[in-house]
Amino acid sequence: MRKSELKNFVQLYAEIKNALIKRSDVVEIIKRNRKVRVKIKPWMYKFPEFLNLVGKSENHTVREIIRRNIENGAKDLTVWQSVALSESTYYRWKKQIVDKIYNLYVLAGDVRLEEILEERIE
Repeated sequence: MRKSELKNFVQLYAEIKNALIKRSDVVEIIKRNRKVRVKIKPWMYKFPEFLNLVGKSENHTVREIIRRNIENGAKDLTVWQSVALSESTYYRWKKQIVDKIYNLYVLAGDVRLEEILEERIE
């Protein structure tokens, strides 16, 4: 699993979380007015647990970002305007949430060394 895969998955999570609960292998979603089939990979089933762990270990604002943006799929603009953060702080915190979840995947052994070394520093 690559970090870029996780970032894309975070954007889709609100639409496919029911399929994860049902343990489906494939789910169809509508993305940009097109039907897209998403193959659910084994690492994706751990995501709700990791998201819950991060939410429990953080403050109310982070939990609100997780609940409204990641779990319910609200637009970034709507969420950052409703929480008491600047736009840059909101996006920085959201990136840190994804980074923390990625670290949990590393700890769980779902990320190979080659995939970590392939990531570019930007």
